[in-house]
Amino acid sequence: MTPWCSPPSPRAGPGGSSPTATGAGRPGGPLSKAAYYFDTDGEQRLVPHYPPHSMHHTCASWLVQNGVSLYEVQHLLGHESFQTTQRYAHLQPDAHKAVLGAWERLDVPLTVAA
Repeated sequence: MTPWCSPPSPRAGPGGSSPTATGAGRPGGPLSKAAYYFDTDGEQRLVPHYPPHSMHHTCASWLVQNGVSLYEVQHLLGHESFQTTQRYAHLQPDAHKAVLGAWERLDVPLTVAA
């Protein structure tokens, strides 16, 4: 069973297209095609549309969370300024490890405000 399929087009117009098949009225304009999938119950569902900026942000977040350096993410995503990529620094797996290690070496109890 293929997880992706074309939508049914009962009212196909010239060239075999329909508003549903061409994605007219959806974000991305009439040139984008609506994508469908089958859920676990076998029901056909529309794949949700996410704006490119959201996908770009998600990609950067996942890369950083999986240990890709900020330098590499900057170049992969085409950020001209490193400051743009810095917004993902808090997602690094060991982002706070150096701070906690420094406190432990100071032999001072670390208290976290509630």
